Amino acid sequence: MKKISVISDVHVQVPNDKAYYLLLSFLNHPTVRSSTDIVLLGDIFDLMCGQHGEYGLQFKQIWDAINSLLNQGKNVYYFEGNHDLHLEKLFERLFSRENFKLLKDSLVIDDIYFSHGDDHDYLNTSYQNYKKFITRPELNYIANNLVPYFILEHFGRQASKKSRTYGALTFNEVEVREKFRLGALRISDENIKTIVAGHSHVKDMVQLGNGKLYINNGFPLTEGTFLLIEKGKSQFINLAATSD
Repeated sequence: MKKISVISDVHVQVPNDKAYYLLLSFLNHPTVRSSTDIVLLGDIFDLMCGQHGEYGLQFKQIWDAINSLLNQGKNVYYFEGNHDLHLEKLFERLFSRENFKLLKDSLVIDDIYFSHGDDHDYLNTSYQNYKKFITRPELNYIANNLVPYFILEHFGRQASKKSRTYGALTFNEVEVREKFRLGALRISDENIKTIVAGHSHVKDMVQLGNGKLYINNGFPLTEGTFLLIEKGKSQFINLAATSD
């Protein structure tokens, strides 16, 4: 029987920030450590791009915690989001295990559809064009082979800061929640019973008009929760109760 723990949009910026410890709390949580499958649903880091060795050193505690789960036979799925991408070569070095999977699109486990969630924001053409651009193979090559870490870090941080500032000015929780629910309705496969997404930063659990359950854990730094799916039931779990 599958026991699935899910988190997204942690947005770890630097070692020892609040998001860093929140992610460690998730990875060390007794519910997560007893799960069969752990899903990291994208934007786990606020900026991570390419195979730069600095990532391996800066976030060693996080990689060690993931490797501990892998050593226990857990399946770990890491989705690339729009803040963490082009990570194949980095993760090949960090996690050379068959039970670790790096994903770029979607995943179905039993009757549950997982994605970062930006696929549901299909009416946002400017974002969709941006996502297509940043995931192009040419940029993958550049990020992994040509751009030094310090340059990527500098310009990436500036872009991320501007994005957060603009987002704070334009964000409307009610509109975002409704938009992502409508986007999730596009998943028409009758075998899919539950749709799990991130990206929106808006917490939600609702039965859609097509009978499917749509779930989003929202922004963990605000909500302080992760998602547990077990025995056909879904619930939000408080991150306060940790094993470490």
